[in-house]
Amino acid sequence: MAGITTGCDGHLHFGDGGISIRPSMTTMDQPLEWHPGPHDPWRSKMDAICNRLLDEAKGRFIVSPPGQFENIDLLNMLRGHEETMLDLAMNPEQRKARLREMRDLSEENNNHFQRLIEKRQGEVGYVSWTGLWSRQVFRCAQADAAACLSPEMFEEFVLPELDVIGERYGQVHYHTCGYKQHLELCLSRSYMKVIQDSPSCKEPGNGPAHLEFYRRVQEARSCLDLDAGAEHVEFLIRHLRPEGLHIGTWVNSITEAEELLDNAARWCGSEIHRSAPLSK
Repeated sequence: MAGITTGCDGHLHFGDGGISIRPSMTTMDQPLEWHPGPHDPWRSKMDAICNRLLDEAKGRFIVSPPGQFENIDLLNMLRGHEETMLDLAMNPEQRKARLREMRDLSEENNNHFQRLIEKRQGEVGYVSWTGLWSRQVFRCAQADAAACLSPEMFEEFVLPELDVIGERYGQVHYHTCGYKQHLELCLSRSYMKVIQDSPSCKEPGNGPAHLEFYRRVQEARSCLDLDAGAEHVEFLIRHLRPEGLHIGTWVNSITEAEELLDNAARWCGSEIHRSAPLSK
């Protein structure tokens, strides 16, 4: 999460729960209050963190490039949520212009850390913040502010930014952050390879309550990335296709983890194939 600091000057708050960005833009037509790049004082600190992780990683784990928020949410934080909602209604063209201004800055910032890590680690694939691995580089994206937008506004303000990310990276892992009203627009894009569902705090957690949503994602041939309590793992395995399904869960001990893995193979029928003799 330390990548959140990049370009944010002193507009940051470090708390026990993480790092947050303080609003610093009083109007949408003032100069952009985000300054990533070679002269960013946070860059050298992030370089040091990446290099320290890489020192420890060899033969043990993969280090993925740190990321700043995508422009959609980053501009929301720089401006303030309530002010952003008013800007969308009253100053839409200025907001679009600011988002376009951020694109090349984001690209340079992301490329810097990707080059730093690949130079030492090589091309070993990419790991999302949910633990999903791919041999090809992909980009994790989200737009938490979209929870407050209609599908029409999502199409006007959010989708163009996702299109830019999709064009640059080819593969996007998209975090829905508790809203479902924009799913069809997301699935209309071929670069949307993974939908990662995190139900809102007003909904039940991942499990039976969201089966229709999961099946729509799988019907569109997108991968599905879920965090779910161990009590729901059997239901998800039995009711969803295994292709492109990633389930993250948690238990209290190594013994429980090994038991869950054995059960998972049985629930999906893998033990039948595993024990069957090879065909001649």
